[in-house]
Amino acid sequence: MSSIENTIAAIGQMGRAELLKVMKACIAAEEKALKTAPKEKKEGPKKAAPQLERPRKWVTFTLKHANENGWEEFTMTEKKKDKKSGEETETETVIPASEMHNGRPILPGSVDEKNPEGKQLIQKQAMVLSAIRWRPATKGKNAHAAHGTHEDLYREFLQEFEASLPFSEEEKKGDAQWEGLKVTLAAAAEKEAPKAAPKAAPKAAKKAAPASPVPKKETAKVAAMPAAPVKAKKAKKDPFLTEEHNDGQAHIWEWKAGHRYARNYAGYLWELWPLPRRRAGEESVGDFVGKYDFETDTIDDSMEEPKA
Repeated sequence: MSSIENTIAAIGQMGRAELLKVMKACIAAEEKALKTAPKEKKEGPKKAAPQLERPRKWVTFTLKHANENGWEEFTMTEKKKDKKSGEETETETVIPASEMHNGRPILPGSVDEKNPEGKQLIQKQAMVLSAIRWRPATKGKNAHAAHGTHEDLYREFLQEFEASLPFSEEEKKGDAQWEGLKVTLAAAAEKEAPKAAPKAAPKAAKKAAPASPVPKKETAKVAAMPAAPVKAKKAKKDPFLTEEHNDGQAHIWEWKAGHRYARNYAGYLWELWPLPRRRAGEESVGDFVGKYDFETDTIDDSMEEPKA
């Protein structure tokens, strides 16, 4: 018989007091095993927060773009520490602008026996190039304004990056609010539209009817004349000017079909950027457009942007 079978057989012959002792010993052994057991690792890599993921993705985007389209000359600064003396030295390396070889950009002079197609940029070099091309504004101790040489390329990257992220509950709520706003705008436009012509025609007929009878021939002539067009009445007040919008902030506003802007109460307009989505930590508006004139229903792009 095995040791387990012997133990089970012995338990069957034990009294109540002995059984309690065995139970306590088993529970203690189980608790000890649980404490010393290695923790199970969660499957899959940890996902970084979007604000931490964006810089890393920008480097990857820069590397791919540069190795497909070429790059400009830039300087890499590296710090090296001597293991023995502990002294730190700084070296600068100039990375020359790319040259084309067999239809792809490569490092000049990198074609050799080992690399017949030449060498391209690597991740470390792309990290430096991405910071030169565009660095978003930061806050805190090392705060700095946004700067760089390729803002348009960074906007292109943002569109791609934002589109790849799943929508949060907050964003879903924001999208629902925008859809509701479009419905409200459509309803407001419907109210401002002129009344239907059939309803307006009887009133006009009553005012035009003469007191004396009209000959049949004249009546026929009048009936054959087309009804005069009814001009649409323009709203006396800009529907955007509400207490809700008079808060010093810019709000999403749609001017005609498909033209969306960020507009404040005074009528100043800015582009909505970045697209397709605006997220926390990013600019909510883009370049200044001009000022909207409700009377003429036009945008004056000669106006200067108001100072904050």
